[in-house]
This record gives sequence, C-alpha cells and structure tokens, in this order.
Amino acid sequence: MAVFSDRYCYWPPAKHSIHGRREHILWPVYAWKIVYPGENRRSGLDLFQQTILEFVRAGVSDTDELSRLMALDGELIRFILVQLQLGGYIDERFKIANKGNALLDHFEDRKSKLKAGWAFQDAVSGEWLPRFVENYSEIEPYRINESGRPVFNIDKNSGFTTTPFVLNPQTGPKYDPEALFNSYRIYRRDLATANREGAELDIEVQIQEIERIEQEPVRLMLWCELYRDEHDFHPWLVSDPFRLRTAAPWFRKTLLKIAPDNRGLSGLMLRILPDVNADQISAEDWLEKLEEQSALTLRADYPYLIQQPLIREHLGRILRLKGKAAGQRSVHGEDLGALMTESSNLIEAVLQWLLRTWRTEPPFNPRGNWRWSEAKIEFLSLQLPFVSTGLAETLAGQSKNQIRRAMRDQSSPLKGLLAACLFSANQFEDHPFRKLSSGDLSLEVLPELADYRNKVGGHASGWRADRAEVQRYTDFGLQWMQLFKEWY
Repeated sequence: MAVFSDRYCYWPPAKHSIHGRREHILWPVYAWKIVYPGENRRSGLDLFQQTILEFVRAGVSDTDELSRLMALDGELIRFILVQLQLGGYIDERFKIANKGNALLDHFEDRKSKLKAGWAFQDAVSGEWLPRFVENYSEIEPYRINESGRPVFNIDKNSGFTTTPFVLNPQTGPKYDPEALFNSYRIYRRDLATANREGAELDIEVQIQEIERIEQEPVRLMLWCELYRDEHDFHPWLVSDPFRLRTAAPWFRKTLLKIAPDNRGLSGLMLRILPDVNADQISAEDWLEKLEEQSALTLRADYPYLIQQPLIREHLGRILRLKGKAAGQRSVHGEDLGALMTESSNLIEAVLQWLLRTWRTEPPFNPRGNWRWSEAKIEFLSLQLPFVSTGLAETLAGQSKNQIRRAMRDQSSPLKGLLAACLFSANQFEDHPFRKLSSGDLSLEVLPELADYRNKVGGHASGWRADRAEVQRYTDFGLQWMQLFKEWY
C-alpha cells in the first residue's frame, strides 16, 4: 500500500500531562491552508477591568450592581473603578470617557482580525478537527525500518527510539465550509477553556470569515498517544496532538469505531490495559469489557441517564475527581480547577439537552444586536416567574448571535445556553423549567458557577480555587442535573 505521507507533525506534550503507559500513533490528516479569525487579543486591560469598562459603556456603573453581575466583592469593584478613573478610561461621574470608548472600539476591531493558517480534516473519519494553527511543527524520522515504518528519536539525550503505529486513511479530502466553521466554534471554546481568559467574551464570527487559500490540501501525519489515565472516567484516552488540551475526545470516538476491525490497533490497546492475559481474552473483548465496566456504576446509580451519554460522561468525570479529592488532605489547585470545569460542563450538557428536546427559534428580531437595557427588558417580559431582575441583568450581556447559536446547535457558552433555555421555556408549557419551583431551579447560581469556573478552571487565570467553594458549586451541579431525571 502506498505511503499516505512522509511528513510528520509532532508537538511535545507538557511534562507529566500524560499519565501511565502510552503507545504512539501517527494519524493521517488533510491540512488545508486557510484564513480565519485570530484569537481574542488583549486590550491592555485585564479581564475584570475590561469587563467593567464594557458594563460602564452599557450604562451600568453602580458598585453594588457590578458586584452582583460579576460575582465579585464590592471593594474589588471599587478598586477597579478607581484604576479605570486614574487611567482616564472613565470620568469622575463613572461615565465612559473618550479614551475608554477608543480603547474598546480598537479592541473590537482587533478581535476578529483574520490571519493565515491551517485547518485539519481527519483522513480516517472525514471529520474536521477542532484545531487551527498558524504553523505546524514537523519532525524527521531517525530511520525507516524493514517494514517501511518510520522510527523516531524524540529524546536525543537518552537515545530512546520509538516506532509509532500508523493508521491508514479511509476517506478522501472534502472541503466543507459549514463543517469547518462548526469545528472553529469548538476550537474557540477549547481555547477559552485552556486559557480561561475571557471564556464568556465570545467573538462574533461569520462563516464567510473562514476561506481556503489553496484548492488542495497537504497530506500530513499527526503524532498522538494512546494512553491510560487511572483518574479519568474512560479506561483509555487519545492525546490531543496539538497539546491544547490533554485528551482528544474526537480521536477517541473514531478509534472506538475502527478498533474492532483493526487487529493491529486492538493489539496496541491491549498493551496499555492492566492485568490482561492475551492468551485468555482478545483485545476486542477486553476493550468491550472495559467500556462496559466504566459505565456500570453510572448505570446502577443513574439509570435515567442511559440515553444521555454526554451528561453521563461529565458526571463520571466529576465522580472520579470527587473521589480523588476525598482521599487527599490537600488537593492540588489543578484538580480543583478540573472539578470546577467539569461541574460547569455538566450543567452545559443539561442545558444543551434541554435545547435539543424543546427546540425553538428566536422570538426577537434576529438582525443586529440589542443594547444591555433592551436585552434586560426582553428577559423580564417573559411570562416566567423564576426570571428575576438579577437573572435578567446577568443574562442581558448575551448577544443575539450567542442566543441564536445556542438555539440552533447548542454551541454557545453556559450563559448563552441558559438565555436560550428561558426563551424555550417561555414557548413550551411542558418545559421542565415550568414544572419546577424557582427555589429548586436556582437559575441565578448558574452564571455564578460559570464565572467562578472562568476564574479557577485553567492555569492562566492566576486565581487559586477554594476547596469549600468548589465543593459547594460541584454539589449544586450534581443536584441541579438530577432535577430533570423524570424527563431524561
């Protein structure tokens, strides 16, 4: 069989990011040269300064109001307002100054600045990978062995060499702008999760902003690892070759489909699984057994989630992380951040399910955008007793586009999903929100949870997670998920 490509892309993993035994894989992809919107650039202010400045421009400058909207201490709000005043961004009446307007306008112009780079289409599944890079990093093989497989020396100091397992392509290249655009949305969310800076400050992007430069793609082999992590819900994982996140669920999904018919791949999986006697059980049988065992606890304790794999997956991760934390006197900040992230992901998964089940269209004029005050009025006009003034003010920062996307394909962040669910509940009399009490729903807590997740859920924010606070939000997320068990 002809070699798919002799170009190999390798990004080294962060130290200790991949636990346990690993097996190396070369994954075939088609790399398309494109232009796409650049990442959110910093305005010169930190996240909280910029957010408060945007609120001030929207007409909100009351300290108590800002404190509630941002879930920050009032003293911190006052301190930031003074900083903005001293910097000339707001005036002595706490109104936006010309310098503040100019800075925000300049930032908005820069947010969607296009740049050239690469998008990747999986040559096994045909799906677009949710990853975009300006340049890719190539590695040369140490030699080619007698079987025609490349041998690499990735650690020249030790002299250690490895021969990765090579996957064969199963699909040809096909440029699909809409599918590419959807993968970019997922990439933006993964990027926000990894950086945890401005995760809710979503950039408005149009499909026309992503265009291919060249008509034909380049064939590449991406380097990734098949590995086992004892602390993860899944018995085995596939690493993210771009190292934006540790694991790549999209690659894992593909391997689940092709492994039963690929003896070499099944054997590779067999080597990373513990306590396996290859003479007594086949790799395929053991793989199936492990997948079943990983879901047994959830099926026993949460049988109503059997038709909700995404909710079940995030729940499983939370239970693993909680169990790990319970056995430690001092929990690492990274573990607390991961627990906070999964708690938010669990709630997002429930909101996504609600929007898929009670699907609706925007009842408002979809053109243009609304001012903060207009959005607040729109939410308060809903015939829903559980929509408080505070909740309406918190969600008024969501753009029309964010809410439309949440309704259409559930791709918005948590606040956008919640805002869309309110419109859905207003339309359907049988919506679960209308069957539960305001006290049980506690919808005001959801944005608070998202804000706290944004502070502590990643390594770049600089905020230290408080164990008791994380425990409180995690318990809330678990209880909130169970409110809908009769509807799942």
